[in-house]
Amino acid sequence: AHVKAMKTSQIIVLVFSMGSLVIFITNQEGVDKDQNELLYYKNVFAMRRRRLEAVCTKYNSSAANEHSSLYQRKQPVNKCTARYFEVKGKQVFMCNVLKGGSTSWKSFFQQNKIKTSLLADCENCPKESSMKIVQVRHPLERLLAAWRHIFKNGGWKSLEDDVISHPELFKKYEALYSNINWSHFVEEVVLKDKFSQTESELDNLNGAGVWVKLHWAPYWFTCGVCSEDLVPDIILKTETIQQEISFVLDELEIPGGAQSPPVTLIWGN
Repeated sequence: AHVKAMKTSQIIVLVFSMGSLVIFITNQEGVDKDQNELLYYKNVFAMRRRRLEAVCTKYNSSAANEHSSLYQRKQPVNKCTARYFEVKGKQVFMCNVLKGGSTSWKSFFQQNKIKTSLLADCENCPKESSMKIVQVRHPLERLLAAWRHIFKNGGWKSLEDDVISHPELFKKYEALYSNINWSHFVEEVVLKDKFSQTESELDNLNGAGVWVKLHWAPYWFTCGVCSEDLVPDIILKTETIQQEISFVLDELEIPGGAQSPPVTLIWGN
């Protein structure tokens, strides 16, 4: 039977399982990082892709509870976090998760004058891409960033369409989102799924609470990384992007002086 919703406790297990795909490989057989940095990172990205494919294969069984969510979703990609861009004739598809570098890449495209099209605004986007990119972030770092942005700093105010369109509803949402500290967020909101919603509800980007919850939704839900035609060629890590970006710029033939995506890490603060 089709599983219409997965509890966050199950999702968290998948988040941490798939989080292991971003482990930085420091021992590349036959490759000296100092002597051939581009070849080094080419191997790193190849190993990350193989790790992702192995994790996806693990859940590619109709007997697995996660199977329908991973392989049978009608909309495998969040159309407002995925974008296409073209550089020197190369069509590139990039999918960002919220609190996983999406704002940094927006700044990168603006600074380097690269025109992009969100999937939601792109009816005639190319079916095939020369390169598919996903940027990931340590799961705990991302959860902490989501909590600080949405609850501690009140970021929910700009995420709820109801509040923006109907200011009289502000008190209702303020009562829902206020006074949620870090412990409450982890134990009640994430692990006990306080804002429980089905997958079909989460696909409705205009629905109440959807943009809030997507800030900690896993990569397979936002970017469909287990779908055969969406498996990324390059998996970037937010924590090490400053070292890895040179390979991407070289592959896309973007001049070495291009601005790299700015990164702000908060772990330990």
